[in-house]
Amino acid sequence: MKKNKILLPMLILLCLGLLAPADAHAQTVKYIFFLPEVRNVHEPVWIGPDGGSIVCLAVDPTDPDSSPDQKTIYAGALSSGVYKSLNGGRTWKSVSIGLGKLFIDSIVVDPKNGDIVYAGTHGEGVYKSLDGGASWFPVNQGIANNSVVYTVAVNPGNHNLVYAGTRIENTYYHGVLYKSNNGGESWSRVMEFDDDWVYSVAVNPSSPEEVLVAIHKGGPALSYDYGNRGTWNDPYPPLMDDYLSGRWIKGRAVAIDPRGWMHRAYYTAWHDGLISYSSDGGISWELSGGDTGSSHIYPNGISIKPNHPDTVYLAAHESDVAGVLRSDDAGLTWYGAGLGGKTIYSVASLGGSGDTVLAGTFMDGVYRSTNGGESWAYSMSGIYDSKVTGLVFPDETTILASTQSGGGVFRSLNGGKSWSQFANNLGDKIVNGLVMHPDQRNIIFALTQNAGLKRIDLNAGSSWSTTVAPSITSPLEIDESGPLGPPAVPDAVELDQVDEPTNSVAALWNNTSSVIAPSVSMAFAPTNSSIVYLGTNNSGVYSSSDSGVNWTYAGQPGGIVRSLAV
Repeated sequence: MKKNKILLPMLILLCLGLLAPADAHAQTVKYIFFLPEVRNVHEPVWIGPDGGSIVCLAVDPTDPDSSPDQKTIYAGALSSGVYKSLNGGRTWKSVSIGLGKLFIDSIVVDPKNGDIVYAGTHGEGVYKSLDGGASWFPVNQGIANNSVVYTVAVNPGNHNLVYAGTRIENTYYHGVLYKSNNGGESWSRVMEFDDDWVYSVAVNPSSPEEVLVAIHKGGPALSYDYGNRGTWNDPYPPLMDDYLSGRWIKGRAVAIDPRGWMHRAYYTAWHDGLISYSSDGGISWELSGGDTGSSHIYPNGISIKPNHPDTVYLAAHESDVAGVLRSDDAGLTWYGAGLGGKTIYSVASLGGSGDTVLAGTFMDGVYRSTNGGESWAYSMSGIYDSKVTGLVFPDETTILASTQSGGGVFRSLNGGKSWSQFANNLGDKIVNGLVMHPDQRNIIFALTQNAGLKRIDLNAGSSWSTTVAPSITSPLEIDESGPLGPPAVPDAVELDQVDEPTNSVAALWNNTSSVIAPSVSMAFAPTNSSIVYLGTNNSGVYSSSDSGVNWTYAGQPGGIVRSLAV
């Protein structure tokens, strides 16, 4: 027994010697501890809420006789890539594999081959798909790095001819119109600017050598030789100088009647609802009539009904008339066709039987009308672009979600299986978070970007009330560079053109000052829920001693207070 007791320690020492490094002085033994490995064996499942900002829409033109409910549609989102619908925009599926950037400014389907699709990104040039969006690859040989691609157009006479209007990201300079003769494999410069760029390109379907563009500052320009370099006319026809002291020439969108531009060509400018048409191939232009108000039209904002081209739709931004405008007389007159008060980025008439039209909105997803705009319904199932910023759970089955680009606050009463917009009187659709009172789960606070701090008592109804929101007396400078600033919008909305945020409703809600501080973060004291702190964007920290009813300035001026801990 004693012998075994001696042998066992010797055996252990022998094993340790065998495991030791050959040169104990040259290498130090390291002890490695392994933590449990956690794996997610299931793919994450999106439960909503659906929605977001849809910048561009494109209808597959290769099947013009199919019914609207069978049309193939593509949608480009502000921050989540490309979506595809096989049922006329009723439901959507993400098709973004291979995209290097998910901010999509433009999209077009090859008129000869519906499997070929081009997408223009906001800062990474052009991408191409050969399989109907199932996969994408960059086609940027010859295109400058960091190019924002506002428009892509395929020549219907030769689908290897492709045009791309660009500028350099984060600048308002170095605009280039590129042309490819080989389906995007390589590009050459056909028009260049020091401080301007092309927003929109249209090719005459009946004479594909004729190309029309809308230039940001220079109005429309024409080429009668496939857009080749040196074939463009003066930046705009001389007669345009006479219109409204030059405001008319700030171009945004162009489109050509499928019967040819001797029937109609359309051109929209940024200011004052200035919509124009030409019936002589762009030689001369006339201002449209009707009630267009102060509408601004985006680059993806003109859609002509393919089988009835006298019917034309416009996507209006900041319109005092309507979100969508319609003409039934080839642009002579216009009238509101619904979605008033919404910012519409893009519009697409599906053609075929009936009068189905889609509208892509800023922060409110896609809407669909089957009666030419008389009525509209949400049609955004499957679009995952809502940017959820906060979740609270008032009870076991109810979820409230705040979004920055999905339309405000949403509620689910069944654990996320379905969602609906909640309490539409919030006053803002940019909501940076939700906070639930620690002692009263029925009391919810919404931290909005433009309408201050909001409060709701779920036991008292579904209406938000305004707290005595923190306010400042000097003009607010919003930091738009971070994720908690206002969502980025296509540069068609320029800094020198916007006097206040798109969704600003500060004057409606501020009780003490002309400007309300954007609410970003909020925290209750752990031992006394009457004490609460609020962090803002560039306006410091505020404190309340009555559970958020009244506020006083607590310091920390400047910057975005993204998080608070008490």
